[in-house]
Amino acid sequence: ENHCPNEAAMAHLEASCTDQRREDRSDECVDVHQPCDGDSTQDPNSEVEKDTIVVETINVTSAHANQGAIFKRSANVLCIQEHSMTHAMIKDFKEQAKLHNKKAMFGPTDPELGRMAAGVGIMFDDNIKFYELENGNKEYEDIKATGRCAIYCADLDGTTLTCCIMYGWTGGRKNTCEAMRTDDMCAAARAQLELLPPGLKLIAADLNGPIEAFPTIAHMIREEGWCD
Repeated sequence: ENHCPNEAAMAHLEASCTDQRREDRSDECVDVHQPCDGDSTQDPNSEVEKDTIVVETINVTSAHANQGAIFKRSANVLCIQEHSMTHAMIKDFKEQAKLHNKKAMFGPTDPELGRMAAGVGIMFDDNIKFYELENGNKEYEDIKATGRCAIYCADLDGTTLTCCIMYGWTGGRKNTCEAMRTDDMCAAARAQLELLPPGLKLIAADLNGPIEAFPTIAHMIREEGWCD
């Protein structure tokens, strides 16, 4: 359940992830124009099997400002951190997504900051039926309200794909308050994931710090069979 996918599962899922971790780079923007390591800007039908789903994770800094570049990504599923959009911007983004045969869902931004910042979401091909996890446990609902975590699920021919998208607090160096807050979020997300039925589960996160700063994630990789 919380382990690396087996060969049968990999027939349905290929994770093509950009390493978007940012160590206290709050003023630096990610260039969404650049292809990821898996070259997700290529035609998905050229080399990727038709029964394969390509998943990409990316920090976009502002989904509204960068939507043109975002819509050029060819991944079937795009896990988004730091969308930084108002309700009106989200509505516009979804309308534009339809023109590209895509659908999108977004959570709130961070209410602590007093401006449109943080926020996570997901964009996907319109033939994939994603839904947002509702009525999770209290800890999960609390972290979802921070605008920094959301879980989305889709049924893939009887196999559930669960994407947990997270965005950590800036400056998450080891033993800092920011790192501890992010680790608490990871622990709450992990507990919620364990309550869900078996299936393919992935965490798409920009934690804003190195793995060793977050004991929960380090333990999941070292002891629980999660793959980084």
